[in-house]
Amino acid sequence: MDQWQPSLEYDEPGQFLRHCYELERKGNPKATYEAFSKKIGISLSLLKMLLGGKRNFSTQHVHQIAKALNFAHTEHEYFEAIVHLNQSKTKEETAFYRKRVEKLRDDQDERNLQYLRVPSHLFTSEWYIPSLIVYLIDVENLKEKSVEDINWPAIERKFQLSPAGAKSIVDAIVKTGIIDGVEQQKSYITTDQVAALRSTRRFLKKVAEESIKRLESSYGNKETFFHSHACSLSASAFHNFLGEYKKLLEAYNEKPDDDRASVHQIMMHVWPV
Repeated sequence: MDQWQPSLEYDEPGQFLRHCYELERKGNPKATYEAFSKKIGISLSLLKMLLGGKRNFSTQHVHQIAKALNFAHTEHEYFEAIVHLNQSKTKEETAFYRKRVEKLRDDQDERNLQYLRVPSHLFTSEWYIPSLIVYLIDVENLKEKSVEDINWPAIERKFQLSPAGAKSIVDAIVKTGIIDGVEQQKSYITTDQVAALRSTRRFLKKVAEESIKRLESSYGNKETFFHSHACSLSASAFHNFLGEYKKLLEAYNEKPDDDRASVHQIMMHVWPV
């Protein structure tokens, strides 16, 4: 596992362990579940039950697997936290481990972001800057050659730049060190999908929480005409927000309805865009 960093996007330990197995297969396409089970020191039948959610992870499983797969401290702690989260028996336990999981995710995002220190104005000064950076790395392969060897006419044509303008903006990009920094992380310029998902999740969670607060303050108020909550998200990511929307629906359900003639409408759209 040394060359792969497990993602902290999974809420269920079985999904997380399956993700680790897929990472093993990336490094060794011939890897099998049987070989993986031997590596982590459990039987194949037990592995399948753990992956399928038919058997709970024990504390011994957590530490044994973490050691076998050479987890970093954060990954080890995260694995342990989602095991406890999924086996919580009280609301207090669930809230505690949920908070711990989110904190570990936020910390990982922050570390990922620390790799890149580029002035924000560079990206916002012109619409084509992100594309130009990717072009310099992937097409011009600037890491392997000098600025002087760049195909300047191609850049000027593709990005509609004057010779002086192209030289100026490329020099500014090179000075940030971003080109040399690409080696430290596989995807520097393209959006980190895990971090993006995490940021979206945090944002929509705040939206749902804000809706509940507004519901608390406005429900039953004669001056309130209606309460509305809307958001857009992909169907594949919907499961990540079930908890927040369950709370929102429960908050509606718990409100007394003295006016039986009133109409309540809840509308949710989920569609591909």
